[in-house]
Amino acid sequence: MYDSEQGILLKKTQYQDNKYILKIYASESGLSSYYVNIGKGKKSQLYRNIIGQPMSYIEFEYLNKLTAEVKPIQKLNFYYTYTSIPYNFTKQSISLFM
Repeated sequence: MYDSEQGILLKKTQYQDNKYILKIYASESGLSSYYVNIGKGKKSQLYRNIIGQPMSYIEFEYLNKLTAEVKPIQKLNFYYTYTSIPYNFTKQSISLFM
């Protein structure tokens, strides 16, 4: 069963060469961990760069397995990306320590 939510990306950890574990705070499910596969094409470079920015507001669709701790993301859309975080040192340090 697929569920769709909006949430704030808090942390990204590289798992393998093209897999990332994302820690996302969503309004409905709270703080949860998800993983996403990202290829090596030109379109996936955009995803890789935007996922690298913490505090991005994303909309995602995931497979809801009740027993799984880390759930797979099927679709990922960027709802809003804060552009001032990479250039403001105080905002960047706060977002990295969250």
